[in-house]
Amino acid sequence: MTDSEPPVFTTSFENLTIECGEPIAFVDMAVSDACSTAALAFSDDVQVNNCGQTTTRTWTATDACGNVATTSQTITEVDTQAPVFEPMPTELAMTLAEFAAWTPPVATATDCNNVTINTETTVHTSCEAASHVFTYTAADACGNTANHTLTVTLLDAIFAVSAEMPTSLDCGNSYALTASAENGTVPYSFNWTVVEGAGWEITGGAATESATLLAGEGTATVMLEVVDASGCAEMQAFTLSCNQTASGIDEEVVSGFQLLPNPTKDFMTVRYSTAAVGDATLRILNPLGEVVLLRNGQSNLGRNEASFDVSGLAAGTYFLSLQVGDGVVTQRFVKVCGRDSTSGRF
Repeated sequence: MTDSEPPVFTTSFENLTIECGEPIAFVDMAVSDACSTAALAFSDDVQVNNCGQTTTRTWTATDACGNVATTSQTITEVDTQAPVFEPMPTELAMTLAEFAAWTPPVATATDCNNVTINTETTVHTSCEAASHVFTYTAADACGNTANHTLTVTLLDAIFAVSAEMPTSLDCGNSYALTASAENGTVPYSFNWTVVEGAGWEITGGAATESATLLAGEGTATVMLEVVDASGCAEMQAFTLSCNQTASGIDEEVVSGFQLLPNPTKDFMTVRYSTAAVGDATLRILNPLGEVVLLRNGQSNLGRNEASFDVSGLAAGTYFLSLQVGDGVVTQRFVKVCGRDSTSGRF
């Protein structure tokens, strides 16, 4: 009897595709032969590329009569997963001085294959805030990418205006007014104006950072508006009196001043205390120093409260000036769109 039939593999299997990092596990191959016991051997062939590898295992079965059979299984390793960043912050806040001494963190990421990380920095500025955004992009050899964003907010990089005002004034004399701006987009435009002051006048430099003020009689309000090249605007109001220090309030006449709500949609309420009974004049001024609302009334000794309607004003920034006798208080407020439900009128 002659044996001419090769051995037969009895284990069923299929080729596999696995994710990078998973174990490569071939089937436990079994073989049978009709006439004798077959010897089983195998060899592996590994083909490596930039994005994984392919491993092929070939089994060879030989029976006692020299009949040979072969079969093979292929397992392909692929990488479809993006790199994973090691933990790092997404938001930080610091001052300009701290930012100057700060070093951005170096990002690292894990992956089955080699990873390259690129960093892009963008600066975002507005009238209210400034921030640096660091975008980290990690890419592996298979083209999978992941992003991480770190936003650093600069706490003191906000468009700001300051002014140096005279601390003591004699009526009829001239004084220097100096303004400065920071954290905006140059060039800056300046505008000094005098509101409701008898004989008070900006006599020079009204459109510059350094102006000259002629002190008239009594009390006046000086307004300063600064606009940067991006359109960011900041307005300030200063109440000045001859032979008195620059102040927003004459504490001997008017105290405890409150303006609510601010911002407002429809009605506003003024609360204040006075040391004497007298006439009260309320003015609302636009940024150009023009009076857009005027109300006259009477103040009582002690606590006073009055509400007034601003629903007819366009949305924007205004200044409210309240004069009781020789006391003047000026405060900025914002009118927004919409309506409130507040009763009472001034």
